[in-house]
Parts: sequence; C-alpha cells; structure tokens
Amino acid sequence: MELSIYADDTCMIVAIKENSYTEQIKGELKNIMNWFVSNNLLLNIDKTDYTFLGPYTNKVYEKGEIDLTELHLTAPRYLFELEPAYTSENHPTVEEINKKGYFTLQELHDTAPRYFLDDSIITDEGVIISPNDTVKYLGIFIDSRLNFKFQISVVVSKISKMIGNFWRAECLDLKTKKTIYHSLVESHLNYGNLIWCSDAAKKLMTEANQSTYPSSLKNLIATQNKIIRAIFRKPKFDKKESKYTSMNPLYAELEVLKVIDLYYLNLGVLVYEFFSNENFPDSLKAKFYSFVPKSMSINTRSCGRNLQYSIPHNIKNYRKPTTAASMFWNSLPNEIKASSSKASFKARLKKFFPSPLAFL
Repeated sequence: MELSIYADDTCMIVAIKENSYTEQIKGELKNIMNWFVSNNLLLNIDKTDYTFLGPYTNKVYEKGEIDLTELHLTAPRYLFELEPAYTSENHPTVEEINKKGYFTLQELHDTAPRYFLDDSIITDEGVIISPNDTVKYLGIFIDSRLNFKFQISVVVSKISKMIGNFWRAECLDLKTKKTIYHSLVESHLNYGNLIWCSDAAKKLMTEANQSTYPSSLKNLIATQNKIIRAIFRKPKFDKKESKYTSMNPLYAELEVLKVIDLYYLNLGVLVYEFFSNENFPDSLKAKFYSFVPKSMSINTRSCGRNLQYSIPHNIKNYRKPTTAASMFWNSLPNEIKASSSKASFKARLKKFFPSPLAFL
C-alpha cells in the first residue's frame, strides 16, 4: 500500500488481486478510518471515494434483467418528481408512483440494494461509501479506465464559457485578451495535462498521419480553436473569401501554444528538470534513472545526451509520463537540450513548434 498526501488530501493506492478486491479494499479503508479516529481526526465521508483501476469487467447483476444505467434513468422520474412534498396522509399509492417509470418500486428495492451494498463499504457507524467510476484527486478526475474522458469534458466545460466573453470583449486590446487567456483558459489546459493529455503520446511512436488529432482530444482542441477565433473575432468560415479561417497564424500572432503543444512542452521540461534540478522528486528520479546510460553523469552538461528506454509492447504504456518524456526528449535537437537554463530551454522549445509532432 502507498499513500500520497498533499496538504489535507490523501490518496491510498493498494495493489489487489481482482478476486479479493472487495474484501481487501474494505479492510484497508476501515484501517485508515480507525487511524483517523485514534488520532482525533475527522474523515470527510462526503469527499471519500474509491475506484478500481484494472482490466474492465462488466458488472453481473443478480436479477440480470435490469441494467443499472436504466435504473438510474428511471428512478428519478418517480422518486424525485413528486411535488409538493408528500406526507403520510396524502402520499400517492404505489400504483400511482409506478406510472411515472418503467419499473415497479419493488423491483427497485429488490435490485439496487444487492448491487450497491455488495460493492460498498459500510463503516462501524453505518455510513456507506460507494465505489465510483471517477474519483477526484488534486483537481484531476481519474476514471477507472484511465481514459480521462470525464476530466477532458470538465476542462472543456470550464474554458468554453470564455468563447462568448471574448466575442463580447470587442473593446479590449489584444494584450489584455492575451492576459485573460493565460489566466482563465491556458491555466486549465496546462494543469495536469501530462496525465490527462497523454493520448498525444501515441504520435511519438506511430507512423500515422501526423496531421490527425487523438480522438479523445478533438472536442477540447475544437473548443480552444473557438476561443482563439473569438479573441480575433474571426468566423470559422469566411464567407467573403469563401474559405475556412486558418488557425496557425492566429496562434502565432497571439504567441500561445495549442493544447497538444503544451503537453509536449511539459514533457521536455520534465526531463530538463530531471537533469538540472537538485530538488527533483525522488519518486520520479528513480524512474528516470533506469533510462540513463551507465556512462552518463546526471548533470546539466549531459542534457544533450539521449535517454535509453525499453519499447513497451502495449501502446498504452507509451502514455506514462516518464516513457513519453524520454521519447520526446530524444527527438529534440541537441542545441535545445543543452540550454543553460530552464527559461532558455522553454523559449527554444517553443520556437521548435510548429513541428510534425505539434499536429499543425
């Protein structure tokens, strides 16, 4: 078991075999809760979640005829649409309530408890902690399949609000709009994107058409393009010139990077920090050491050298930040890798874009 603690956020990582998953995770969580109690600390149950990361398996329902998705879609229609609040005297009959949904209340009570209570954790105080497909840690939503679709949708939802704001901000000059963009758009695109934008790493090792985008990021990329066009008040299709607005000149004029370029920039900075930063986290340093040739010393002078890594058999393993960063680092020109400072490294790397890897 490993614990990752940052301020008052605690993440527990436990390696469990699938056949003993439920009982072991229940035991570990109860141990954590008992430790909180013995140390006069309070565990916020409302913010406590857990999920299983591993091979995907379909849930097996005891009844087999009611899908849980259908249950969620049906239950609100006859459990939450009763207005005004009913008392015991004027509460509708079971038959009246059943008309609001496809299933009877008896089926709901017979099915839901068997599913939820089997996979849920019941504390000694009777509090139920249910498993979730998505958990949030340090602002990043991690889903059980590690595809980060929900995290990406959250980022899209946050930055899409700025499209209308920029269209209405006609009176603002470009410098002011750029400042707002960095504060309210790029901050969301940049935070944690080494993790949730990792689908872009596939392009580092495939010979696929480099002009295509990872399917999981298309909606995000389209939203970012809408924001950039809104800043310049440019339509997607220019009817006067009968052509689509080219995005590359707009990004160049605003001097900002596309979300995938931000991902590659962070990959490069990660390796540069490994070579030059004495305070580089030990957990990451240990992973990078395995990629360093024995003849190479770890210092800034060796930044121009390539890292060695084993080619993963599974394409998904390329999404690991350390592996993806090593692949990207080896593709960079030596004059960029040999930069004397982090600032100069980032400046040179930004000039390296656009490139085939930048999907421009």
